[in-house]
Amino acid sequence: MYNDIIDQSTAEDSNKMKIIDMRGPSAFALHRDGLKTLRSTPIIPLGEELLHNITLLLNTHESQLRTASYMIKSSQRKIENVEAEATEMLGRQEGINQRIGKMQMTLNVIDQAEKLVSNTASMNKSQPSTLEATTGSLQKLISDLYSNFTKEERLSLKFDKTLIPLIVKPFFHQFTSTLQPLTMDLSWMSYLSSGIRKLCAAVGSYDEAYAMRDMIFANCIVPWMQESLSSTKWDATRDVELGLGLYEALLTSVEDSFACTDPEVRMEENEILKESINIAIIQSVVQPKIIRGVLQWKPKAGMKTTLSNPMHQWILPWLPHLKNDSIMGTILLEVKRKLKSTISFLGKSEGDGSNFVRSCIRVLSPWRNLYSESVMFELTSESITPRIARQKWDQIQELLELFGQNLMSADDFLSLIDGEILPTWASILHTSIKHGSRDMNGAKAFYLSWKKLLFGSPVQTETTSAQKVLRRDDVICRYFFGALEMMRASLESNVEMLARLEPPNPEECNYRLSLLLRAKGKKGSTDYTPSTGRVHQVKMKSDGNIASFVEVVTDFARHHDIEFHPKVGSNSTKDGKPVFLFGGHPIFFEKNVLFTLRGGSWQPISLEHLAQMC
Repeated sequence: MYNDIIDQSTAEDSNKMKIIDMRGPSAFALHRDGLKTLRSTPIIPLGEELLHNITLLLNTHESQLRTASYMIKSSQRKIENVEAEATEMLGRQEGINQRIGKMQMTLNVIDQAEKLVSNTASMNKSQPSTLEATTGSLQKLISDLYSNFTKEERLSLKFDKTLIPLIVKPFFHQFTSTLQPLTMDLSWMSYLSSGIRKLCAAVGSYDEAYAMRDMIFANCIVPWMQESLSSTKWDATRDVELGLGLYEALLTSVEDSFACTDPEVRMEENEILKESINIAIIQSVVQPKIIRGVLQWKPKAGMKTTLSNPMHQWILPWLPHLKNDSIMGTILLEVKRKLKSTISFLGKSEGDGSNFVRSCIRVLSPWRNLYSESVMFELTSESITPRIARQKWDQIQELLELFGQNLMSADDFLSLIDGEILPTWASILHTSIKHGSRDMNGAKAFYLSWKKLLFGSPVQTETTSAQKVLRRDDVICRYFFGALEMMRASLESNVEMLARLEPPNPEECNYRLSLLLRAKGKKGSTDYTPSTGRVHQVKMKSDGNIASFVEVVTDFARHHDIEFHPKVGSNSTKDGKPVFLFGGHPIFFEKNVLFTLRGGSWQPISLEHLAQMC
């Protein structure tokens, strides 16, 4: 454009300086007198024109310089980014090469582990030296593997869930596949814990060591034992020592398999692992077999012992490991039912003699710490006490032992003494004094022997629980006081006094009546006099008569919330004796004996059994 303007100038203007006005057609020029005119005026201000042109050029070049500077800086940044990317790529390449080297080393370790497992297949695995030597070789492989990876790499690769099980599980499976837990020497378990301890020592941290140990037990050892105990080869009722010894050896192996310097951490980790083992073996295998054993168990008579298969021998050893309270409650409830049937079985096989009592003591005593006193007392009261009452009392020691073992309530014990034994004892003593000579040596010896038996010797340093209860009981003491009075009356030849001291007829006394009187006496309403054996009611009836056995039964029914009233209408008497309804069951009384209608005939029954029928 500039060249076109120059070429259009005339020849005479060629030697003159050419000035191009670049302000455009709208620009104004100045006359000589200073007035603004249009561009066509001949006077042109050169300074303003040049300033404008130079400014325009400077701005143009400055913009170009800025553009060039931006391009240079952008290029420099790109070069730096490329260099950084190249450096990063080199680093990645180096890391990949390192990983390739680590993976190759890992594959080498896996190959060596496979060779180790293959070589172990031909060894005698029951020998402790085999396990000790092979775990030493495996320890070196594990150590090389862990030292080849950082902890972060091990966590990202999930060593404890992928790579380590791939190496370790085949090794232990090679051992457990040929060994039978129930028949092997349990000392092998100590070598197992030693081998696991070696492997854990090759691991980088405590957390990873515990993870490896838990994996070995959970995936290799526990399933191996679980399978063995679940098989029919192990009977929970017969092979309790085998199963219990194996399980406790396993728990000992857990304790010895890894030693952390922090005792609290060690205890916590061990308890977590033991709890999982308890769930896998005890709750899943042992408990179901014990419950099945209890349900199917029946008492069997042995040759030398009373029972050939007592329940406590195969249930109680497992109790420290039975931690499920609901299952334990189910077992104990069923055991209680079986104990009742066992006592019934003993009654048929042993009879009612002292052998029966001793057998019952052997059966019940192992369970007394598991059941409450009320449960044990209920068992003896329902199943043993009635049989004891029928015995010949030349074996009173068994009764004292039964109470001393805390297997019988004080009320049952005292009721048997003053309702079954002492009336006969007092009657024999009274008869011998009444019809014998005036020599009291025999009566004295008889008296002293029983006093020593029940109360103990004056020089005795320790007093048994039975002796303490008997010494504190008023009724028992009154019998012995009455015996002394008999001997005094005989020495004084006081026939009238001796007649008044005649004891109650043993045929009219029984422990059930004594038990009822004692229960009533606890309410302060009765007083039992051993010289006559009669019941005196402190509160007199409206007609002034003394309360009878009917009153005792009435109080018993009221205490147990059972309806008791005379029967009206037809069949309201039996042989002239009034018939009562006890909870809907017809009953009548004859000489302090209770009869009820059962199967079309009147049969004697105890109040306790009658109450159970209601």
